[in-house]
Amino acid sequence: MDDYSQAASEDLLSLWPFVASAASGLVLGLERRHADAAVGLKGFVLIALFGTLIALVAETSGSAVIIAAGVLVIGAAGAAAVWTRPASSRGLLTVVAAAWTFGLGAATWYGYTQAALLLAVASAVLLRLSAPQGTWAARWSASDIATTFQLLVLALALLPLAADQEYGPYGAVNPFNVWLATAATAALSWLGFAAPRLTPRRPPGWLAALAAGAASCTTVTWINARAAQTDPACVRQAATVTGTACLAALVRVAVVAAVSMPRFWAAVGVIAATAVLLVMPVAAVRWRHHGEAPDTSAPPSPPGIGRALGFALSYAASLVIAAWASDAAGRAALVALALFTGFAPAGAAGLAALHLGAVGDVTVSAALVAFAAALISLVCWQGLVAYRMGGARFARQCLPLMALAAAGIVAGTAIALALVPVAR
Repeated sequence: MDDYSQAASEDLLSLWPFVASAASGLVLGLERRHADAAVGLKGFVLIALFGTLIALVAETSGSAVIIAAGVLVIGAAGAAAVWTRPASSRGLLTVVAAAWTFGLGAATWYGYTQAALLLAVASAVLLRLSAPQGTWAARWSASDIATTFQLLVLALALLPLAADQEYGPYGAVNPFNVWLATAATAALSWLGFAAPRLTPRRPPGWLAALAAGAASCTTVTWINARAAQTDPACVRQAATVTGTACLAALVRVAVVAAVSMPRFWAAVGVIAATAVLLVMPVAAVRWRHHGEAPDTSAPPSPPGIGRALGFALSYAASLVIAAWASDAAGRAALVALALFTGFAPAGAAGLAALHLGAVGDVTVSAALVAFAAALISLVCWQGLVAYRMGGARFARQCLPLMALAAAGIVAGTAIALALVPVAR
């Protein structure tokens, strides 16, 4: 079982250069697309990945000439793309940025992932300072772009300071683990905000609701509850948006758990997949009747630094409290703590329980049960917000999807404990 988990972790780590490369391309591509450049978001991500792939081939073949050839190819392709633009909108910056992104992608393969990510953020900030506002900026305010870069700088700047060892009471707080969970949560929340704004057309209603739930489920619940109070005719549609967003929040917590505690990726994947399989068929039927999502399905702003720091502090506090509870009263106290802390940001108590299981302070089964209890608590918290803000009628319309999500968590946990090797 340990060999299985170690092999799975090594497989995931082998993809890290490509993940870091794609992140570098995403940062620069977002800035260039906002500037309405000839090469946009997808182009820069592919250029960065191409750089990593060429570096891999160059290392395998022992010929650095391949990298030089790759730079020439990217430069020529970028120049051709710029040349097709009207004379008034041509610029050298996009060609230089494309070649620079290729170089950053190559650097990640040779182990300079941190430097590549930091340079990508710094380069994007530099380009943004001199870029004029383009037509694509209509869906992105200057504040949205500034907040995005602030989150990137915050996440990457914490990496050199995050020691991979335990500190604090009970030796419960691992700064690297806290940083990793915070960065993953912030990244998924930002993707939920950005996804509808990165598509040329308005996304389907269910997809917009999933994206909004990944960004901030509580915000979506609050907005739709108020909308249901204002317009009783839209109660069922608002409840469908809320239930779909709640499912996205559960999946987000599961992804963060898999990233920050790789040992549990299979188990949390089973739990999340079971919830999705139970909820989505019913949600799909309801969406067929509703069609497009209302404006209340879109998060109004990207997650800021304050929210990221709030999660980090909440997660660190949850680690200490969970260690104390399990030491003082055992498994029952850990599960009870997770069950009654659904208000904690992004399932922090459940993540803390999994971390204790990963380091061996509690049994794996106890950690998974506590994680499931935290997910159920999150669903109950959303139901309480729906009732308090939207009234009994709105809460009753939310109940079927939320109940199915809770049932999926329970069933998924039972399956994980019985079948997944790491959960035994």
